[in-house]
Amino acid sequence: MNRFTRLTLVGSVRRADVVVPSDEELAVLVPGLLELVEEPPASGSVALVRPTGEQLDVTLDADALDLADGEILRIVRTQDAPPPAEVADVTEAASDALDAHGDRWGERSRRISGAAGVGLLTGAAGLLGAASFTGERSSLALALSAVVVLLLVVAATVTARAGWFGLAAGSAAAGLAPATALAVGPVLPDSSIGVTVPLALVVGWAALAATSGIARRDRGALIGAGLGIVLSLLWLGLGWTDLPTVRSAAVLAVVAVVLLGALPWFALTAAGVHRLDDAALEGVEPARPRVERSLHDAYQALTWSTVAVGLAVVLCVPVLLGSGSRWAVVLGAGTLLVAALRTRPLPLAPQAAVAWASVAVSVVLGAVALLADDPARAALVLGALAVVVVVMVAVSPNAQQRARLRRWGDRFELLAVLVVVPSLLGVFGVYPMLLEVF
Repeated sequence: MNRFTRLTLVGSVRRADVVVPSDEELAVLVPGLLELVEEPPASGSVALVRPTGEQLDVTLDADALDLADGEILRIVRTQDAPPPAEVADVTEAASDALDAHGDRWGERSRRISGAAGVGLLTGAAGLLGAASFTGERSSLALALSAVVVLLLVVAATVTARAGWFGLAAGSAAAGLAPATALAVGPVLPDSSIGVTVPLALVVGWAALAATSGIARRDRGALIGAGLGIVLSLLWLGLGWTDLPTVRSAAVLAVVAVVLLGALPWFALTAAGVHRLDDAALEGVEPARPRVERSLHDAYQALTWSTVAVGLAVVLCVPVLLGSGSRWAVVLGAGTLLVAALRTRPLPLAPQAAVAWASVAVSVVLGAVALLADDPARAALVLGALAVVVVVMVAVSPNAQQRARLRRWGDRFELLAVLVVVPSLLGVFGVYPMLLEVF
């Protein structure tokens, strides 16, 4: 089936809209086209010129010349043809380069920045307000904080579909989490010092679960927030017991080590991917949109779960390293090593970045706590670690070397995991008790 191209011919006398075969040489068509526009005869050959001044090669067809429907061609004498236009494409290249950037400022960036500002300002206002309620008015501060946070969470849940207002209400609720924890402190018994931080985390995770998880139906955020609430409540419950802080941190460290090894499985299972896989093996093929949605939820769940476990690592490792107990220091170092090595299976950059950030913060806080009596040594250790990081990033091993390094990493991870339980028993003083018995 022949295809045709519609062109507009502009001659010296008249113009015409014509339809020419797309696969026929223009040289064959030129005589008929000249007669159609009543072009007067003259000496010399004629040329078909685009508006840009480019002369068409008439030995080619319309398809080869990439002529678009409706393109305007001028009929001129070859000696009178204008030179082709010289177009400087710097401006066009600059525009294309800007459009190609995925991180350019836009509506999404504006809302995220605004939400961060709302959370920061609300948090600062809440902290200052909670600090102003002292003595007998501390209960009033707690009541006000709880009511405001509850109202903000409800508002964020109701208006989540409205876009910005739901995001702003959720950010304000999360920003008030530290103020709520500070207001709770005077009301709780003497053990409340170790529970204010996890209580703030509970409020923050609850705000995330309500705004992103429930209102926006983000299953991944809901799964990660649920895990964060469980870990924060575990630390909160340990803080309300008679356990010393170092033993509470030891329990949380062991739980974090177990979760670090099970994060991918947990995310896939909680998102329902395993159920879809089992259904496919049984002959019930799931719909592709459902599979894609479950995988998206799994990646989101893995990201938020990594944040939850990373915060647990940051909470417990500095306490263990700064406790002065040899068993606690060994447990803290083992937890750090496991957290660093468990970044390898994380597939996405945000997940690995969160995991490495938790390791880095734990290292800095742990070194400061461990070497609190000798700041110079702490600075030297952190500087040496910075050099190690520079060398590790600068070196690019080949495939064989990477495989060998992975095997060594697996061995170190296994060794660190094996050290965790004996160190936990040492922190709880089990070994002296056994020596007394036997």
